[in-house]
This record gives sequence, structure tokens and C-alpha cells, in this order.
Amino acid sequence: MKTILFFLGISCSFWANAQKHFELGGHLGGNLSAVAWDGLADWGTKYEYTAKTARYGIVAKYYLGNHVAIRLELNRETRGWNSPFKYLDTLRGYVEDITDYRYYFWIAPIMIDFSLGRKKGIYASLGFAPMLQTKGTKTIRSTGENETIKIHEPFRANGIYQYAGLANIGYTYPIYGNFYLYGETRFNLSFNYFEPKRKGYHYAYGAIMGVTYRL
Repeated sequence: MKTILFFLGISCSFWANAQKHFELGGHLGGNLSAVAWDGLADWGTKYEYTAKTARYGIVAKYYLGNHVAIRLELNRETRGWNSPFKYLDTLRGYVEDITDYRYYFWIAPIMIDFSLGRKKGIYASLGFAPMLQTKGTKTIRSTGENETIKIHEPFRANGIYQYAGLANIGYTYPIYGNFYLYGETRFNLSFNYFEPKRKGYHYAYGAIMGVTYRL
């Protein structure tokens, strides 16, 4: 009986101590994203215009010490790019067609945070993220001298699964009790980004604001 109580006491002590290392929260923000197509001919000439998109998600963090933590996230993100094309139409005059591509992802980053301290301060992160594309859309905005035509249609790339590398830098600050506010900039490079008949690399620069609670 004493042995059971002894191990039960150790387990409770370990759980109480482990709770102090956990941090849970959520965030939201935006992306600036674009794509650079693979191949020598495309790399310099087919770097598309950036698109502004949104992101939000939840985060769980476990501190290994005062300066190192493992962070897991589950994010819903929209990525995309704008592809412009200008020409002279005999009926409509000078025309500009802009095709807006948007792709929707579930992204699950796994990162290691390096910080100056747990209470507040600057931190940096490196990580890896599997990405699952759930849907895509293509919107064509054709603007001439007399009219604007907008076509919206579903669109799916050939590559539904992707993976990405992540690099972050941010700042965390206590706001009330165990609640902490953090802001972060993020660079994401997605590999093997597919679009029909072309393959490229998808860049996303993001900024997020979030709140966490330390257990």
C-alpha cells in the first residue's frame, strides 16, 4: 500500500510540475503569398504577383526549459497569387485580365522555439509543416474601357498534399495573470506546389497576433 501511495504521489507531483510547462492559445493574422514556377525558363519570368490572404489557428506549447519549447499548431490558411495579363482588344480597347488563384489548407506546423526567457521577450522558431489542400478557387477579373467581367469558378491543383519549411521571429508579453500576448512574423516556403502542367515553390510571408494561457 505504501508503495502504491509513493508512486501515486510521484505521478501527481510530475503532473503538477508538467502543467507549469504547458501553454495553450490561439491566433489570427494574414499572409502575403506568391509562387515561383520551377524550371530555368519560368523562374525569372513567371514569378506571379503576391496575394493578400488570411490565417487563423490554435497552438500548444511545451517548455523544455526557460529558453527552449516545442510548439504544435493547427491552422486554417488561405494562400494564392495573382496572375495579370494585358492586351489590346478590338472591341473593348485596352484590357487587363487578372486571374486570382486561392487555395485553402489545413496546416500543422511542428516547431522549436528559442527564447530569451519564458516571462517575456524575443523568440525565434524553426520548423516543418505538412499541408493538406482542401479546395481552390479561380477568379478572373477582366477590366476593359467599358465594362468589368468577373468569373468565379472552383479550381483544384493536381498536388493536394504538400510540405513546407518555416522560420519565425516574435515577441511575447504578459498581459494578465497567466495570459500572454504574442506577435509574430513568419516565413513559409512550400515545396512541390502543383498547378496544372506546372510545378513551383510557394512563398508566404505572414504576421499573426495571438493569446496564450499558461497552465
